[in-house]
Amino acid sequence: IASVHIPPAVRELLHRSLGLPQNTSWALNCDNVHVLKDLARQTDVVLICTEQAMAEEVASGEFVQLRFADFRPWKIAAGIVSLKGRTPSPVAELLRDRLVAAAKSGA
Repeated sequence: IASVHIPPAVRELLHRSLGLPQNTSWALNCDNVHVLKDLARQTDVVLICTEQAMAEEVASGEFVQLRFADFRPWKIAAGIVSLKGRTPSPVAELLRDRLVAAAKSGA
């Protein structure tokens, strides 16, 4: 298994959800998705990351998405932080507005 950094509580939830032993080790834990993709291209590692990170590769058929029975998406907490006294960029404002709208809609 290779993945981006996963907090211990989420890793434990992942182990339980997938029926993996708690001592299942990760081959690599790295925040560089490009490194993880290259590793997956060269080995038989199972890569855990967001669907969005792999969208192009899955659409092209280079990678396949594994589906697990009884595996439901999790709700996550998201937030935005900024430096004190800084004006947010237009993209930051757009992201903030979309996160707020999604939180209000329950999405």
